[in-house]
Amino acid sequence: MSPEERVKLTLHEVETRIKNLNYEEGVIIGRDGNVIHEKRGEASNVRVSSHELKGKIFTHNHPNGKCGFSVYDVNAFIKSDIYELRTVVAKGHFFSLKKGNTGVNVDFAQKFYDEFVDNMRLYANAFKIARQKILMKKPSMEQINEEEDNIISGWLEKNAAKYGYIFTKGVI
Repeated sequence: MSPEERVKLTLHEVETRIKNLNYEEGVIIGRDGNVIHEKRGEASNVRVSSHELKGKIFTHNHPNGKCGFSVYDVNAFIKSDIYELRTVVAKGHFFSLKKGNTGVNVDFAQKFYDEFVDNMRLYANAFKIARQKILMKKPSMEQINEEEDNIISGWLEKNAAKYGYIFTKGVI
């Protein structure tokens, strides 16, 4: 089995196991597909040191229907020099952000993050204003999470490649 096939198999096994936990579980995987370290987090975060993540694959779950990537996740991806960052949610959807084959310019990485944060603020404000304009009832957490996923994923799909990253999403 090739290293790429081993990584896919390991990710599938790990993400299937952690997707329904009610706390965050983070797993560091080598690019050969071997699990290096697992860490149990809290209800809404799991912390792993950046030196442990350098050049590795890090996957974690977002329990209770939370969205795929958070702004914190993207910041950690940029600052920790992770090869690939993944999240999985209870429905079995995964989100992946990884370095492209051409490498990533450090200045571009910061610009990517800054643009990402600026756009998330704009989108959040636009959503709030739109909801107020149409007198929408307070949305459920599931609706809010779905909207966040759509906004974040949409921006990453449109912009990740121009900064040297690869964004994908799918079902485990």
